[in-house]
Amino acid sequence: MVLLYYESFKKGNEKEGRQPMFKKISKILPLVLACIALFGSTAIANPKNAVDLDIYGINDFRGALRQENGYPGAAQLGGAINNLRAENPLGTVLLGGGNMVFGTVESDDRNGIPVVKAMNIMEFDANVVGSHFFDFKPDIFKEHTDTAHFPYLACNIQTKDGDTLFKPSTMVTRKGVKIGVVGSTTASILQQANPAHLVNFVFLDQIKSTQDAIDEVKRQGADVVVLLLHCGVTQRVADQSLKGEAIDVLYQLKGVDICFTGDSQTLVNGRYNDIPVLQAGSHGEYIAKVHVVYDPDSKKILTKREEMLNVAGMQAPSDPQVASLVAPIVQAVDAKYGQVLAYNQRELTNNKFDQSPVAEYLTDLLRKDAKVDFVILNGGAFRSNMPEGKVTARNMEEIYPYPSQAVVYTMKGIDILAALDYGIDNQLVGQGRFSGIRLAVEPDLPPGEKIVDNVLPNGDRIDVNKEYTVLTNSYIAAGGDGYNMFKNGKLLRVASPDIKAYLNRLVEQAGSIDFREDNRFSVGELRN
Repeated sequence: MVLLYYESFKKGNEKEGRQPMFKKISKILPLVLACIALFGSTAIANPKNAVDLDIYGINDFRGALRQENGYPGAAQLGGAINNLRAENPLGTVLLGGGNMVFGTVESDDRNGIPVVKAMNIMEFDANVVGSHFFDFKPDIFKEHTDTAHFPYLACNIQTKDGDTLFKPSTMVTRKGVKIGVVGSTTASILQQANPAHLVNFVFLDQIKSTQDAIDEVKRQGADVVVLLLHCGVTQRVADQSLKGEAIDVLYQLKGVDICFTGDSQTLVNGRYNDIPVLQAGSHGEYIAKVHVVYDPDSKKILTKREEMLNVAGMQAPSDPQVASLVAPIVQAVDAKYGQVLAYNQRELTNNKFDQSPVAEYLTDLLRKDAKVDFVILNGGAFRSNMPEGKVTARNMEEIYPYPSQAVVYTMKGIDILAALDYGIDNQLVGQGRFSGIRLAVEPDLPPGEKIVDNVLPNGDRIDVNKEYTVLTNSYIAAGGDGYNMFKNGKLLRVASPDIKAYLNRLVEQAGSIDFREDNRFSVGELRN
């Protein structure tokens, strides 16, 4: 702007013949410009003692150690973090948003420990407890926390025996600035996790316990408060506004400067009440960043600037230490799970909150083999697509990773309809999966009224008073994911002690797969 003014002034004076005045100004103007260049962007914008901090968040890594399917893998992610840390080695903080471990054969087959070790190499400062932490058996929990060089945070979860498995918060100091990090986990974990894995835990009121933890870190002198909030959030494209469970929680809290979220695996970069709220998608594709300028003299945050970094776009060299950790694991998994079970004519996709042709195909296999009237499974049980071409044992492990029994119940039609209705457009636990019936639904109707029509394979409608046979997994039979309807039924038999092995056997017996989506649930009216 100064240069534009200078050129305008020069032309005006030349035009009017005022050369002497122009010559005087032209002599001092370079000195003025030099002063602005030297001092303008620092001394004027920020105090001399201002501190630059870079706080990074990664959530829902889901055990993605291997580089595949567009995911960078742990080694490349580690290399990206190395590059970022080099930009501000004394002012970098790295935080986990939960659900980092469970989700792939490479991680699950080793109880998630390889991911924890990779996070140690990357020098994570803290990680909030995610909903899938409890997918492992309870005897594995302590192995995770003992292996980690960083604290697991969950201010609203305590153990009944008083063991300090999780901390409510931690204090990280960078360049003399105290950063209080508080961890808080979704209250819906009581519906999402295996009830048998929660018996030793007490779940506190999330709002009160989180506010208490925030107040405590401030009492301890925290200059900046970061909340690791393992709750879902989405962002509207139209106006960039935020909504979801995380916002419902933030609305009731005071004293939060920055919030990293997790669980919903969404890409979110926005603000709520001037609080940066970020979620970095999933599987290590993105790293969320908040750059903070803090003034230690006034004890105030001067600026907060948030952004989302694409790991692949950074083109960072892989971290050699992480690569050495991952390589033998990948090799062992390929050797153990490389068996080809079948050949698939076309990819069968899976969307936890919508249609899932892969779940439709597999539930059909179960119903026909077990000779039952219905199969009902939870949407969260199916985690991946079935690829076109070779279908290996590893593919099946990733499609259905959860160990449980396949159990057969006798249930009345009214309870079966209730279980099916519960799974319609369920944004908490996912779209229910079923076989043996086609449904017409209205997702916007209240719970219990979403099914508006139904038809059985023989053309009849379900009889609410008749008893039918239903195959499910032992997880939701025990009330997991909120499927309490099975408590009204009666266990008839165990179809298989291992539903994963059962599915593998059925796929291998099929040999060739040629399945198309069949509109077994449709909005408004039944479709063929």
